[in-house]
Amino acid sequence: MTQPVFEFVGEENTAQELLGPWQATPPRPASVSFDVGAPPAEEPPEDASVWRVNLPEDPEAVKSALDQAQGQVDAAQRELAKVPARFDDFVKRAGPPAGEAVSFAAPSEPVFESGSPEAELFALMGETEKAGAAAVSFGITDFASEAVESAKAEFARLMEQVNREFLHFAWIETNQGGLLLARTTMGWSGDANNVWHSEITPEQTRAHQQSLDLAVNTRMMRLRTFTTVATGAVKLSALLTTPAGAVMALPMAWKYVQQVLAQVRQKP
Repeated sequence: MTQPVFEFVGEENTAQELLGPWQATPPRPASVSFDVGAPPAEEPPEDASVWRVNLPEDPEAVKSALDQAQGQVDAAQRELAKVPARFDDFVKRAGPPAGEAVSFAAPSEPVFESGSPEAELFALMGETEKAGAAAVSFGITDFASEAVESAKAEFARLMEQVNREFLHFAWIETNQGGLLLARTTMGWSGDANNVWHSEITPEQTRAHQQSLDLAVNTRMMRLRTFTTVATGAVKLSALLTTPAGAVMALPMAWKYVQQVLAQVRQKP
């Protein structure tokens, strides 16, 4: 398997949640270089978030890879900035007319474009409300317990990512042609510790700075994603009438945001 250019070291199931150019890979030994002047090979702390950029040797290919990666991060940032307004529009269009109760029954005319994240969210909310109403009729305890556990698991996973990325060190490496050029460790406060190859060129120094910017911007987007999901869940809760539905607002908002950002990743 070819090593990705932009590599986030973590569990495989984080792949769908990564923003920008990053690809998830399982943990592996630290970069090893036998070149004189290279930073010593070290293992990152167990709780660190590790970002590795593995650049080609050709300078033009390096510039192209970094520019394309920055474009992907910028696109994700722009789309994420639109999500709060999309939540507002969803609630307005999915909500009931004044004086009427909320209904998730399929209307004669589609409320949202088929296959869109909004259409899938609307359908999921309808299924959840229907299941919640049935649970009320036959005893809500079992269903509520299942829904709560599902919501807790989704929320815990998201919180674990935020905790890992912002309460512990970020470990950012730039490699070129198998040679470790530079390594930066960074805490949440912004304090950074840099280790450089003794013969690093100005172009390679700029490449590491770009790699560092990409990793930091992606981390900040992950935090912004978390706050967007939390505020979106509050807005969705206004449409949900059963206890089970309200409990599921957070994971439904999280799934919706993931689908929106997935569309960005799929664009050429």
